[in-house]
Order: sequence, then structure tokens, then C-alpha cells
Amino acid sequence: VIGMNEMILRENNNETIQEYSRNIQRASNMLLELVNDILDFSKIESGQLELVENEYYLGNIIHDEKLLLETRIGNKPIAIPAGVEVKVDGQTVTVKGPKGTLTQQIRKEITVKVEGTEVLVTRCDDQKTARSLHGLSRTLISNMIEGVSNGYSKTLEVLGVGYRVQKQGSNLVMNLGFSHQVIMPETETIKIDVPDPNTIVISGANKQEVGQFAAEVREKRPPEPYKGKGIRYKGEYVRRKEGKTGKK
Repeated sequence: VIGMNEMILRENNNETIQEYSRNIQRASNMLLELVNDILDFSKIESGQLELVENEYYLGNIIHDEKLLLETRIGNKPIAIPAGVEVKVDGQTVTVKGPKGTLTQQIRKEITVKVEGTEVLVTRCDDQKTARSLHGLSRTLISNMIEGVSNGYSKTLEVLGVGYRVQKQGSNLVMNLGFSHQVIMPETETIKIDVPDPNTIVISGANKQEVGQFAAEVREKRPPEPYKGKGIRYKGEYVRRKEGKTGKK
């Protein structure tokens, strides 16, 4: 973990990841010092170190760190790119851009304001609920702005002898080894592209809808573990199993 974290610090320039990695580095160094002290029995025997039993809940610490990270994310302003319009009406946020229009209801604990070319997200207090929603709300609005400006996409790969996909009108037609074809139509917010007979590209402005639709397509023929046949996300690792062999 320490080695991977040092590599991230060297190679990743993202400010949020850098800050999070530095926190991990500090915690790791403190843990190493503690382990080294515990393993140094000479200090215990000489009375320089006293071990005291204490209840330790790792889950609570991870949860607190998650809230801290979400708060830091929530405090960052969101830049509004050219061609995108953001409107706030009470707890309703509407984002309009070249790829479409998206609307999101924000909880009452969160306040959203548009100042110039930035969106600011603040919380009403420092209670647990408000802190949890702060980073989430900021991420949802940021995803909306990204979606209406550049859009989101998921690429699926179809593997298997005789497995083919094609686009017929607005329908995705899939031959997946069944006695019948599997047909999935486009929706008003989801676009389907088939660049070749073994590739499906799902695109749209809403990140959640794109991910959900891609998951539904994959579910029509999930990759099996023996030969890997089926529909998988591009770059997805499919854990393989060894097939049964006859007795020799």
C-alpha cells in the first residue's frame, strides 16, 4: 500500500488525489512507527513502552475519512463551460447544454448558488447528514454539467463464435446464441452505436442512465467463466475457471 501510494504521489497530478494520498502516507508512517515500537520488545522489557488495550473500530475511522474527503470535494467550485446554462429554482437544479437538459432535486440540507461562471455548493451545518450530502450533491451537479457539454459513453464487447450485433433503425439487434434475437430499442436519452459486429457503444448525457442501460445490455448475456463468451465492458477482467477433464 505504501509503495503504490508513493507511485501515485509521483505520477498523478490531480490535486484531490494528491491530498488524499498524502493523508494515507502520513497515516502509514505513523502505523509503521507504532508497529516497529511494538515489535521492539526491548522497550517493553525496560519499561520505556507500555501497551494499553483500547477498543479500535476501523469502520468508524474509514467512515470519518470518507466524510472528510466528501467535504473537501463539496467545497470546490464547479466551473461552467461555454455553452452551458445552470439555473437554480429552490432545491431544483437545471443544467442545459449542447447534449440536452438535465434536472436534479437537491436535499434541503444543501444550498446551490450560481456566481459568475461557477457553481457553489454549501451545506446548512456540520451535522453528519449534511456532511454526507455535501460532496454527493457537488458530484451530481458536476456530472450534469459534464454530461450536457461532453456526454458519457460506455463501450461493450461481444465475444463468442456466432455472437454478432447490429443496428436496425433505432433498435439494437443481438445474436447471442439463443434461438431468437435479442432486441433493445434506443430511448429518448440513450443513443446506441455499433461500429463493428462485436462492439456496442452506449452514449447519453445522464451518467446514471448510460451506466444502467449498459448494465442491462450486458445482462442479456453476461460473460461465462470457462471460455469468456458473452457481453463484457471494454477492459473488463473476467475471472476464468478451468474446465472439467475426463479421467485418464
